Amino acid sequence: MWISKFDTAGIEEKLTALQTRYELVLPGEYCAFLCKYNGGETPETSFRLAGVSSDLRGFFGLGISAGAFALERRFDCGELSALVSGGLFPIGKNAFGDLLFIRTKGTRPGEILFQYHDRGNPPVKLADSLQDFIARCKSKQRKPCRSIEERIAGRRAAGILAPPPAAALQEWQREIDRCRALEELIL
Repeated sequence: MWISKFDTAGIEEKLTALQTRYELVLPGEYCAFLCKYNGGETPETSFRLAGVSSDLRGFFGLGISAGAFALERRFDCGELSALVSGGLFPIGKNAFGDLLFIRTKGTRPGEILFQYHDRGNPPVKLADSLQDFIARCKSKQRKPCRSIEERIAGRRAAGILAPPPAAALQEWQREIDRCRALEELIL
């Protein structure tokens, strides 16, 4: 499984502050994952477990500016706060906004669960641990990432001689940066 991790600077302090603020004890395996990766995007990744077939857009991180994956933004919702109080902590999401949780209380802390955001169904258990869940996720094979020069040469070969617009160059550079940042997720 591939991941493009978020900034891990000061993550241990942020993790301690989060657990203190919400009066929780996160499973050690998940804390180790946050310290190593602080969440991250998981491009072209999917899973098929317990009758649930879904993509996995990424894992939430602490103190990051990528709004869709900023863990702190998850607590703006009252329903989610109730789930956290009940022992389910949000750790990731799919393209539709359905959430992955890790169990923090009860007899099986560390379990990974999935809940559709629009069906009103209770969360479905996917795996006994984060490591087990990650081992069962599949990312598509990484494709070589072409440089800007290679992309311009490809345009020329296709008969497009005009220089690419500045917006295209910026998007290409963002894509190249994301591609370079990908690494295999290993716990």
